[in-house]
Amino acid sequence: MPQRRTQTDPLAEYRRKRDFGRTSEPAGEVRVDRARDARLAFVVQQHDATSLHFDLRLELDGVMKSWAVPRGMTFDPAVKRLAMEVEDHPMDYNFFEGTIPASEYGGGTVMIWDRGVYYGDEVEAGEEEEEVLRRQYAVGKVSFTFVGDRLKGSCALVRTEAGAKPKWLLIKHRDAHVLRGVDPAAAFPTSVVTGRTLDEIAEEDATDGFEGAGVSAMLYRYDTEVPTGRGWVWEPAIRGTRAHIYVTPDGLGVVTGLPGAARRFRGVGSALRGFAREYDRSFVLDGEFTSGDDGEPPSFHAFDLLFEDGEVLLGEPWRSRRKRLEAVLGGVDADDVAIVEVVRKGGKSLLDRARDEGWNGIVAKRSDSTYRPGERTADWIKRVFF
Repeated sequence: MPQRRTQTDPLAEYRRKRDFGRTSEPAGEVRVDRARDARLAFVVQQHDATSLHFDLRLELDGVMKSWAVPRGMTFDPAVKRLAMEVEDHPMDYNFFEGTIPASEYGGGTVMIWDRGVYYGDEVEAGEEEEEVLRRQYAVGKVSFTFVGDRLKGSCALVRTEAGAKPKWLLIKHRDAHVLRGVDPAAAFPTSVVTGRTLDEIAEEDATDGFEGAGVSAMLYRYDTEVPTGRGWVWEPAIRGTRAHIYVTPDGLGVVTGLPGAARRFRGVGSALRGFAREYDRSFVLDGEFTSGDDGEPPSFHAFDLLFEDGEVLLGEPWRSRRKRLEAVLGGVDADDVAIVEVVRKGGKSLLDRARDEGWNGIVAKRSDSTYRPGERTADWIKRVFF
């Protein structure tokens, strides 16, 4: 494999702008282990920051070369788009979908609008593709072909202005994939990975990111694949409102990230209050409230236990917390509180079952994972179907 050029850290500017203790964006590394015959990746993310725009990213030399496209992508050669070059991003950013805190650089909601691979249009036999693309990038005219779910066919990026903030034009070439009179953003308003709109991503992240008594919710990482190997367990994804329930002999408290949601679900859990009072118990549950649509009363679906009788369980492995959760709620006769089902075997056949039974999605969890408040980690992977 040809040696890469010696250079300073291309991600230094990206890291300088971000506080990874606050944002869930990946710190990432320069990818140097790419297989010789692997296709180069691209991703397009819709970003609702100071202004709504698209971010185009093309893999080159182990990072994602990046451009902000203010007016969105184009399917039409007659519709050229301004693309402003920004700092290189890590390849792990290709999987990022969520909300950047308002206080952070680029604060706002990010959606994966399209992703796939691309290849250079002008690579001759015997030439190394990245070397050709690298040379074109330096000159200021890159010709390439998208192979994505939404973006397909040949395009070019042409630099029109150099300097600290280079400006380029994104141009669609004439080919079989031209679509005239189609606004890509309007035609495809959802994530190509999770099927969510920007508003749904923002709402779910607001729910996930609540804090109660100093404990933030552990977050899911979204992906199109679900781990199926040993050491994993699986749960149905509940389409509801994420919450912590604090239960003590003196009462019950509900903490969510959505204004008014705690009041809406205040009546849930009377049996929990009675149980805690009778047996002098206290505990904190993590789970989802269902909204009570179609005339059904609201209910709470618990999937984790964070505290029990003064003992902090965050550092315990999931399997220990789950066992204690079952022991606690097993003694409560409550129609409006349930334990989320867990599947410990049969991960490979789980997708078929999930679709047959109409699950919203699947959550895969490492059985030895600790509870990490406020973090979005690969220990909890969520795939949403609709």
